[in-house]
Amino acid sequence: MTNNACSLRVESALDQSYVPSGPLSDYRRSFDADSNGTYLVGWIKATYVELAELFGEAEETDENKISGHWRFVDEDGNVFTLYDWKKTNLYAISGLSVEEFRKSNLASTFSIGGKDNTELNCNFMRWLETKLYWHRTNKLTKMILGDKHD
Repeated sequence: MTNNACSLRVESALDQSYVPSGPLSDYRRSFDADSNGTYLVGWIKATYVELAELFGEAEETDENKISGHWRFVDEDGNVFTLYDWKKTNLYAISGLSVEEFRKSNLASTFSIGGKDNTELNCNFMRWLETKLYWHRTNKLTKMILGDKHD
């Protein structure tokens, strides 16, 4: 079941409907966090390239329905996941290969996993939304003004 209590609005780098505001919790990537018990709580549109630029390459997974995922923890140790559910030919033979999917510039819907706390899940999704917003804004600024702008 997906939580509709908080929605993500970042669809493109030019999306003007979302401007980040308010304090955000801090999250860090974790390679050893136990993600058992997390389940789908939302989605976000991004390219694999964007996510890899922000968080590093995805961890390999079951090589069935998910070709890669990222695990995150907040300062209290709560675990959140970001993963590509059924996006490659590991699941459907007609899908893109993992390599093609990871190189594609087309945005895809990535799944977000969390646990039973709606507020924590929404905070994590807002953090992801904000990271993508600023990443896209910075890339656009560099495209327009050149690499000299930081």
